[in-house]
Amino acid sequence: MGPSRTHRSKYNFSEETLTGQLLCLHCSKKFKTQGFKKHEASCKKQKDTKAEQAEFALQYARDQRRGESSATHS
Repeated sequence: MGPSRTHRSKYNFSEETLTGQLLCLHCSKKFKTQGFKKHEASCKKQKDTKAEQAEFALQYARDQRRGESSATHS
């Protein structure tokens, strides 16, 4: 049996947390305070993945051009 959670901090049900919205810096969408952290983490990861894929695509295109130019010069 795993450790039991006897102490849990209570959620702050203030007017600000219930009605406030935060702007995601990655996609510019607005989210309620409760879901913002989870969204921001996944949104950042998705954006980083897309940027990485774009970089790989550029590198692949460069490599293809180098291969074509070296084949025509042989």
